[in-house]
Amino acid sequence: MILLGVAIGPALGVILYSGLEFRERLAGDTRQFALRTATNTSAVYERVVRSISLSLRTFSLAPIVQGKDWAACSAFFAKLLDQFPRYLNLGVVGTDGIIRCSGLPMESPVDVSSREYFRQAMESRGFGGGVYQIGTVTKKASINFGQAVLDGDGRVQGVMFAALDLGWLMQTETVGPLTLPPGASATLIDRQGVVLGRLPDHSDWVGRPLPDAALVQRGSSSSQGLLEWKGKDGTRRLVGFARLGEPASGLYVLVDIPMDLALAEANRALERNLLLLGFLGLFAFAAAWIGGRKFLHEPVALLLENARRVSEGDMKARTGLPHEGAELNRLAKAFDGMTETLEKRAKERLRDQEMIFRSEKLSALGVLMAGAAHEILNPANIAGLHAQRLMRDHPAGSPEQKSGETIWASVQRINAICDGLRRFSRDEKPTQEPIDPAQVIGASLQLLAHKLRLASVRVNWAPEDTWARVLGDKNQLMQVCLNLISNAADAMPGGGVLTVSARLIEEGGEGWWEGRFADTGAGIPPEVLPRIFEPFYTTKPEEKGTGLGLAVSRRIVEGLGGKLWAESVPGEGAAFIIRFPAVRE
Repeated sequence: MILLGVAIGPALGVILYSGLEFRERLAGDTRQFALRTATNTSAVYERVVRSISLSLRTFSLAPIVQGKDWAACSAFFAKLLDQFPRYLNLGVVGTDGIIRCSGLPMESPVDVSSREYFRQAMESRGFGGGVYQIGTVTKKASINFGQAVLDGDGRVQGVMFAALDLGWLMQTETVGPLTLPPGASATLIDRQGVVLGRLPDHSDWVGRPLPDAALVQRGSSSSQGLLEWKGKDGTRRLVGFARLGEPASGLYVLVDIPMDLALAEANRALERNLLLLGFLGLFAFAAAWIGGRKFLHEPVALLLENARRVSEGDMKARTGLPHEGAELNRLAKAFDGMTETLEKRAKERLRDQEMIFRSEKLSALGVLMAGAAHEILNPANIAGLHAQRLMRDHPAGSPEQKSGETIWASVQRINAICDGLRRFSRDEKPTQEPIDPAQVIGASLQLLAHKLRLASVRVNWAPEDTWARVLGDKNQLMQVCLNLISNAADAMPGGGVLTVSARLIEEGGEGWWEGRFADTGAGIPPEVLPRIFEPFYTTKPEEKGTGLGLAVSRRIVEGLGGKLWAESVPGEGAAFIIRFPAVRE
């Protein structure tokens, strides 16, 4: 436990160091974001102010203003207000401060000589910006801008003014999309520290002085920068500020971010890592406390328990302990090896018993097949006599004669199958002669055509016209094909497609003929696939299969020097492949 404490100490130091480093990096990113956002937003408003300055300069040179036709001037600006909704009012102020021309009607003369924008325009003989005000004429919150009206000799004749709507100034269309962290805000203030607009809660702040006047005074000494201060609510805040590039406007943009919210992610990460370290520490101490029991008492108990199971005849008993490491692990390896050997020998004895049982069953089946073949041949011979009579007594090409040929071919097939059953029971060697396997497949499909139609199975069979021949017994090969085609039909009880193909391949420097019988049934499960060629093993209902078809088919194919195997992907059907050495006639 002392060693665990020594190990956890450095880990705690690393977590604290990483957490503080992450906080500092996040704080730096927040400072950069605040200053960048304030600078970018001030640039947007600077373009607005410059646009106003250009518009006022243009309006001041209009002949209607220079000619001092104040009635026509008022009508002209009234029309402009309809075209520029950003302006609450447009007009001209005389040098005495009295409004001479106004886009909005006035009930009585209005004196604006005390307004900041008027004084700046008169003193600078150019552009001047005002502060937050409630307009005498508009009765709405606005900020006014003025431009000195000069005559041809450069003398000041008055001030052209524009009252800008503060609501329009804070619209998204004006300032653009502005993404701020939770709890942060962007504020536009005038030179007196009065809020002209604030995002996201604009309407609640307009016209109110900034809570900390010292912030405005400090900000006014430079064009941009960062300030950190604690608000009246006790929250530490980071403020990035930027003054508009048009000095006459006197406007500032402030981006205010609560530091606690900005560093919340770093704080959560530090708390999470400390909790995780605490949990791991408790787990490590608990593991050290129970280690003796875990690595000594429990392995010995497992060995004793499995020894008891083996003594009771359970050869599957395994300790489950690792086989590498300490002495107990090596002892577990020796014990598991012993039980594995005992289990293998028990399985071999059981397999030998099953082989003896199957051999006896096959022997009995041979006797039954010989008797069954004899009983089947008697009615088959009678049917064959009638078939020969039909062929003899009716002219060639007649329906009766063709029926006789079909019956005779089927009788011969019955005889061949019965002969095959007898040979299977007597273990005779098949007769080998050059045969065309494609012809055998075609004949097999023809014999089972009725069954395939009833099962709604569509057959795709396009034999290749090749020289390929194989050495084998035609009847036995047909028996194999019939079995594979019938199994494919049984595998598609709801109908499907049986694709039969044949090709020549090269393998091991020799030519092979390969036939493939692929169905679109449910496929063969992986655990069943290795056993499908075992005698008496079947997945069909008892009334539909005995489990001998595939076993007999493989025996026939291998007796002819070929190979028979199956491939399947569950859910995608199965394919049985026959492969024989190809020979030339």
